[in-house]
Amino acid sequence: MPFYAVKKGHAPGVYETWTECQEQIKGFYGPKFKKFSTEEEALAFAEIPASDKTLSSVAKSIQPIVKKLMSGVKEVSPLCQTLVSMLTDLDDSEESKEFSILAYNVENYLDKLTTSVKLAIDSKLLTGTTKGKASDSSEDASESPEKKKSVEEGGFTGKKLADDDKDVFIAGSCFNNGKPNASAGLGVYWGEREKNTSERLGGRQTNIQAEINAAIRAVEQAKAKNISNLTINTSSEFIMNSMTKWLKTWKKNNWTKSDGKELINKEDLQKLDKKLEGINVKWVHVDKHCAGCKAADNLANKGAKLPLPE
Repeated sequence: MPFYAVKKGHAPGVYETWTECQEQIKGFYGPKFKKFSTEEEALAFAEIPASDKTLSSVAKSIQPIVKKLMSGVKEVSPLCQTLVSMLTDLDDSEESKEFSILAYNVENYLDKLTTSVKLAIDSKLLTGTTKGKASDSSEDASESPEKKKSVEEGGFTGKKLADDDKDVFIAGSCFNNGKPNASAGLGVYWGEREKNTSERLGGRQTNIQAEINAAIRAVEQAKAKNISNLTINTSSEFIMNSMTKWLKTWKKNNWTKSDGKELINKEDLQKLDKKLEGINVKWVHVDKHCAGCKAADNLANKGAKLPLPE
């Protein structure tokens, strides 16, 4: 019998039917999956040890709960409590590392629930929310409330990525943005068990400045880790447009905008452009409410409260 391995999807794991596999990849941006004739090959592709099928079993056990939540049943509170309980019980167990991946995917499902349901779950699952942030429209465009998976098809700076790409989430934060007492910070989130970054921004204190420097820090850290293929996830449309649409034109026009004026963030954008040499990066625009973005945003908020660097 065939085995379907899902490396990147709503619930990574190994499935026995194509229908189950489809459920995990449908609507997921950039899924990675493959059909195998043996379970061992499928487990290897999905990066699940053959001796420990925890992720697959946990994924299957959580799906009925998620589906009930998604169907909009009336008795939502007990189901939410069950989900929270499952996450809490696994927090200190040896399965927590595998389950953390699934938790992020559950977060994507929760985005589609009603506001009341999300609030009930946020108190347990999410690390923090952004308060006091305002958009900085100092360049060609401000952020739009519309949700987009990608500003431009592809979204690459460098060559297209192989299967060994590493994901990172970045965020910039600025309290009192645009005011004399503005305080900005940046966050770089690699994962629950990884060394993540929370820093106060030096220099001009704006949200966009913080976002650019978060991208710079992520690329610097990726190179230090010898990562050659990197996927940078951001909720900032400015970063997405800058890297996938405007960068080439800016460079061609000697780092000026369409009206001939010099870019306010010219130096930082030039620094980021220089850092991108020698590494392949895919830029992905993600919903600001996804777990990775919230984690990066929380780091950025904490960084904004730190003292200014000397």
